[in-house]
Amino acid sequence: MLIIKLQKNQYTTRRPITFEITDERTTDQEMVKPLLKDIKLKDALMDGAYDKEKVFKFMKEKGVTTPGIKIRKNAVVKADTERAESVLEFQKYGYGSWKGVHQYGRRWAAESVFSAIKRIFGETVRATSIEGMFCEVRRMLTFYTIILSV
Repeated sequence: MLIIKLQKNQYTTRRPITFEITDERTTDQEMVKPLLKDIKLKDALMDGAYDKEKVFKFMKEKGVTTPGIKIRKNAVVKADTERAESVLEFQKYGYGSWKGVHQYGRRWAAESVFSAIKRIFGETVRATSIEGMFCEVRRMLTFYTIILSV
């Protein structure tokens, strides 16, 4: 998981502010709390992988009542849950209007970081051990951040 910081009202800064490298057994939603616990949030844009009650609950604790998390099409509203308000909002507006309300298109910034890293460093790692792979990816992200600073 990679958290990208955007400049206020601009889409030009795609600087990673925090990241965690995990293996394929760790889900995205498991990493939300550890990565965001010390970060102030005004809003959050996340893809459908984060459409889980515990993510909505954590976002509410952080002060984000209706985060821009893409809701599954077949979502069911469960009363007295943190996710309920977001599901109702998504159903009320429909996907097209919901995207506009949350400016969901700004997620391109995060996707462009992954694309840039792959273009610069390639899509594969050369290390063969898990520890080596994690170190290699960490170096890629560090170098990418340095490149942005120049």
